[in-house]
Amino acid sequence: MLASNDATGSTTDDSNEGPTARIAGPDRVASGHEATFVLRGSDPDGTVVRRLWPDRSETGATVERTFTETGTYTLRGVVVDDDGARATATKTVEVYDEGPPVVSIDGPDTAPMGSTQEYTLEAYDPDGGELTISWEPPQNQLERKSNRYVNNVGIDGLLGDTVEVSATVTDDEGNTVTAVKETNVETQTSFGTGEAVPYISEISSRYATDDTKQTSETDSVELGTYEFLATVTHEEPKIVRATWRINDTNRAVVVDTLGRFSGTRDTGIRHMFVSEHGGKVTREVSLSAIDADGDRDEQKWISRVHSVQTHDDIVFYAMKSGDSARKHSLKIEPGVQVTFIVGSNQNYRLTFGDGSAARGSGTSSLRNVEIAHTYDDPGAYKARLISTQGPNGEALKTVDINVRPKTYTEYWYERTGNTIERVISEDRPSGKDWFKRSVYDSGTYFTGRTVSVRADAGRPSMLGDNWVSTGTSVEQRSRRITRVRQSDPDGAGDDWQIVERNVRTEERTYYEDKYQWLSSKFQRPGWSYTGETRTDRVVVGDGHNHDRERHTRTTRTCTNWDLDPSPYGGFSRECSNWRYDTDVWYTGHDHSGYTYYDTDYLYKTEVERTRTVHYHEYASEREFTVTTETFAETESWTEWLWEREGRTVKQEHSLKKPETGSYISGTLRTVEVRCGSEESNHDSVMC
Repeated sequence: MLASNDATGSTTDDSNEGPTARIAGPDRVASGHEATFVLRGSDPDGTVVRRLWPDRSETGATVERTFTETGTYTLRGVVVDDDGARATATKTVEVYDEGPPVVSIDGPDTAPMGSTQEYTLEAYDPDGGELTISWEPPQNQLERKSNRYVNNVGIDGLLGDTVEVSATVTDDEGNTVTAVKETNVETQTSFGTGEAVPYISEISSRYATDDTKQTSETDSVELGTYEFLATVTHEEPKIVRATWRINDTNRAVVVDTLGRFSGTRDTGIRHMFVSEHGGKVTREVSLSAIDADGDRDEQKWISRVHSVQTHDDIVFYAMKSGDSARKHSLKIEPGVQVTFIVGSNQNYRLTFGDGSAARGSGTSSLRNVEIAHTYDDPGAYKARLISTQGPNGEALKTVDINVRPKTYTEYWYERTGNTIERVISEDRPSGKDWFKRSVYDSGTYFTGRTVSVRADAGRPSMLGDNWVSTGTSVEQRSRRITRVRQSDPDGAGDDWQIVERNVRTEERTYYEDKYQWLSSKFQRPGWSYTGETRTDRVVVGDGHNHDRERHTRTTRTCTNWDLDPSPYGGFSRECSNWRYDTDVWYTGHDHSGYTYYDTDYLYKTEVERTRTVHYHEYASEREFTVTTETFAETESWTEWLWEREGRTVKQEHSLKKPETGSYISGTLRTVEVRCGSEESNHDSVMC
């Protein structure tokens, strides 16, 4: 019986066994990257003669695809065998927005000279790829084998130096990000003073959409702004500066001078995230607070956020007052007027970066307008022009405005003055004019030098008898470890939690043998003769009736005959499976019987099998305890106190030029100092 195949118009035998098909290739592809997909097929009773990609009107086993937009896509492939039968395979591909890794390092802000400190790296890839990590200074051999996210670094700098520890993280697309942690080498540790440091609460966020229409109804889009808020606490009245940093396509750094306070101060920032294609992207927001003593704290906020798409069909520049040059970035002083040049064929919104904004209407033909704005406070501002350009999507351009503090002139010079020099010594110090004033008995006291070490390390060998233990401190720490595995890294248990399934998959191919017995020896495509046989013995005999003239002959066939036929005729009753054929004749009969063998032949072919191996991402929070013991240096002596008068040279700073003769000749110079710089000495007066 023949059946018609609707897909091809050919006819196929109902006994034909149809082909199988599948598509091999990546399940996830980064936007803009090329991926290769292979259409695999097999036919159990023949061969595959054609491979088709109907959605792309292409033929062949492989096809190259580049996805320019994020989303989920379905590929379809068809295979046809030599009998005209078809099989269809589909594959779902997720296209994600490729982004760089998100990286941060946690470690001490200050550390004693000669100690060893632990630094912990937090890093992940927003698109779920594998990460390569390189530390500077490098990890030791044991750390590289056990945990690539922890580095124990010796603090080898001199007192007052800054030690830098960095980690460079590279994802599987080649994006590289380096995070740096600075640690100040301690010069002195105070005992019992309870020095206060700033503390930052967790960063809260709120997403608000702009309901004002930016363009026509058909082209309206959502333009949303994030507001980030945090509270800074300080126990002592000190000047604190807060710095916001936003890791975005257009990075933002905003400095918020909180002033001198004790208690709490709120700080916040507003930001609209942008990306090349818009949609959900992963971004990081960090807030650091530092006081006048250099003590600091830091908080981070990492999440998936809404972003608007960038576009080039608008005009946005800035000009400084008195300058006709149009620029994408300006450096000005507070109070200087900035003129923004704006051109858009749709309604637009201009945010100046300091909390204020302006709106305007587009025109049918592109026309530039000028909008003036003045920045009163120093800081780094990012002005944004937001519009829409019909079906091409949202448009956003930025201009960086760096408002630098004012400058003023100081006079720097040197003066001479009288000093009293004191030396405690058993013997007269070298030099002239020394007078023995009194006997000095110091008693036992702390010099202020301290050393902190891990308690399990024991007492440092370089400490003498004058060093005493002042106590131990216990700190509970935790770190997050991630692994990509097929199953729980340590077997079933509560310590590892699955974070994301199917972060990576692999197609593995294996082959197995298929055997088939055939009744006669012949060669089929893809099958090979193994040389093995199996044989059934078949015995044929006859019977007749002697009692009547008309004789009946009955032929029986048995495939499991165990005895030879009787020489007198008749049949054995041992057979369990008889086949009967009967004839009638009138003359003669035959007592003869015969035996023959029916032989089968065994053939073999190789069948391709595939299976998919899934990898999942697991995370575990590991807690550990660090016990630190602190040693302090003590001294005591009884010696003479020696004194002598002398003259010294001092550096002086003044806003007014000093009178001639009041300073050392040749040392007077004028210096232009910027408000807030390290060299400034009169900020409170001039700024």
